[in-house]
Amino acid sequence: MAEWLGRALQKLPQRFESARDLFIKASLYIGRLYNKQKSMKYSQQIGLVLALAVIGVCWMPWVYIESKSILIDGFHAKGTHFGRPGLFIAYASGMACVLFLVNKIWAKRINIFITTFAFAWSIRNYIILSTCYGGECPEKRVGLYLLVGLSASMFLMSLLPKIKVTDPK
Repeated sequence: MAEWLGRALQKLPQRFESARDLFIKASLYIGRLYNKQKSMKYSQQIGLVLALAVIGVCWMPWVYIESKSILIDGFHAKGTHFGRPGLFIAYASGMACVLFLVNKIWAKRINIFITTFAFAWSIRNYIILSTCYGGECPEKRVGLYLLVGLSASMFLMSLLPKIKVTDPK
């Protein structure tokens, strides 16, 4: 069998001793580094402030339709078929505020779900409100950009919860 493998008369050099446990030492170091940086320290407070900012952005102007002289924000879109585009985001951000404050695992999981829908709804509002109709394009305002940016940041903060995890050792 040794002749078949071609190592019958060969004496293989020994590997350097520390190379055998190099992988083990590296994985232990990475594990300790991961345990120190499991979550962002202030992600919940930042998420709370962002959720309140999203609610505040609903009162800022989002788009201006020049031909009808209509200024649309999250709660006022009279003269259009948009309804109240910021109402769902305001409710979702209010629920996210409460869930950012609750320090339970179920609250953090529900918060990811809620902030995902708020982010998706803000993208939906951006697409619908900034689309050109009949050759006329509405003028986008700062509030529409802030809505998408802040809701994306709020969603990101919900993905980084601060939860104390005990080591089973």
